[in-house]
Amino acid sequence: MAKEKESAWKKLSDKDYLNDVNVEKINISDLNTENMKIYGANINLARVFPDIHDGLKLVERRILYTMYTNTKAVKKAVKVNKIYGDTMTIHPHGDSSILGTIVRLAQPWNMLIPYIDGEGNFGSIQGDEAAAGRYLEAKLSEYAIDCFFSDWNPSLVLMEETYNKDSMEPAYLPTKYPNCLLSASDGLGFGSANHIPTFNFEEIMQSTIRLIKDPKFEPVLIPDITTGCLIIDEGKFPEICSTGRGTFKMRAEVVKDEDRKVIIVKSIPFQVSLLAVKEKIRDLVEDKTIPGFKDIKDYSGNNKIHLELYFRPEVDLSNIISILYTKTDLQKTYPVQIKMVDNLAIEDFSVKSALLRWIDIRIQFKRKMYIRKLIDIEQKLHILNILI
Repeated sequence: MAKEKESAWKKLSDKDYLNDVNVEKINISDLNTENMKIYGANINLARVFPDIHDGLKLVERRILYTMYTNTKAVKKAVKVNKIYGDTMTIHPHGDSSILGTIVRLAQPWNMLIPYIDGEGNFGSIQGDEAAAGRYLEAKLSEYAIDCFFSDWNPSLVLMEETYNKDSMEPAYLPTKYPNCLLSASDGLGFGSANHIPTFNFEEIMQSTIRLIKDPKFEPVLIPDITTGCLIIDEGKFPEICSTGRGTFKMRAEVVKDEDRKVIIVKSIPFQVSLLAVKEKIRDLVEDKTIPGFKDIKDYSGNNKIHLELYFRPEVDLSNIISILYTKTDLQKTYPVQIKMVDNLAIEDFSVKSALLRWIDIRIQFKRKMYIRKLIDIEQKLHILNILI
């Protein structure tokens, strides 16, 4: 057999290898560049940026949809393992990304209004990691049910085939509120990024009502950070709201007790780990940047920050606070860049344009909903007239 194969190979000549009939000659660098552009555009649309309709990224939407329709995690909490197992049937990107998203959607220090009510160890605001999915249970929060599913009707929502064409999934969820500005969304994609802070629910609703009555109204809102930290008003928020771009500073709430010579940290900026802050403080103490340090005690709970720093009597606490804000993440800058997907295109939005677009989307959905109700009533009336 070996000799037969060898003789077969010998029958091929150099001309056979050099034959370029039906071969397209292209630059491999150009081909890879073009393919990466297509790949990057799909990643940006499907994974990085939220949709203006519901303010959700693809994995978030699939989790909530699965919990409502398949897992039935509405009134009763179910194992998180079951939730991401069911979600994987329509989201084939591994269970780690699904589990991480489920945990984040249940954490009040990451979500101003959590979409999921979790039972078990879902981590802590200090930076502790959540337990494994087999130890956790979860169900949809009252807000998620009210916002995303109070008007749910698959005949009124654009439904698309799943990746394996076995079932259908929604292209968006019909939101009762402008959720696109109610949940923080950060994403780094190909050649673009988005950083959408959370805004206060009541202020967003008041601005939405005013825009419905007067589209010329210019809303100016200050972000409402989930960790309860302070927002430094440097006069930038009118420009941030009108352009959807800019930066603002978040600062931990710090109180000094001169009698006990104690500095108390009561909150931290968004996406800052208290564990990392404590490590940085220890480094500053070791290199003598922070003088007169005696002890550090952490009384923080799952959703509460309470860190006490003890100093010697001669120490100027105001100077120490200034060093902490300058040298640690107790003061941090948040970059605002409001980008969302609208009709399969990534668009830049301001606070006003995002709310106006959501109002238009909501009007269209409500019109479809009432037209459907009218058709159903007319059908019943037609049958009743025949029976009469």
